[in-house]
Amino acid sequence: MSKPTKYQWQQGDVIGELVPVVPAGCKAIKDKRGAVLAEGEITGHYHAVEDTEGVELLEAPDRSRFLVVSQGSRAVLTHQEHKPVTIPPGRYRIGQVREKDWFQDMVRTVRD
Repeated sequence: MSKPTKYQWQQGDVIGELVPVVPAGCKAIKDKRGAVLAEGEITGHYHAVEDTEGVELLEAPDRSRFLVVSQGSRAVLTHQEHKPVTIPPGRYRIGQVREKDWFQDMVRTVRD
């Protein structure tokens, strides 16, 4: 069976897209809460992989973020208001969902 060439997952306003490589120059991000992918602006809630064995969160020089889940590991993304999402092994670029407002003819970032 061949490996999928395109894979995405989403939890609320956070989205991860499978990428072939992580850019050079990335640095590991450490947080006592685990791999925190995004934090709420008002509520203090956050999207995180709490058990980080085999999981690494990286930040590129351009401030884009990547989540690397090693083979044989599993990452469970949690959030206080969403169901958990299991992320399979791979390298993922972390982004934020955007939406189009057709009445104002503008695109904006979705906020949890």
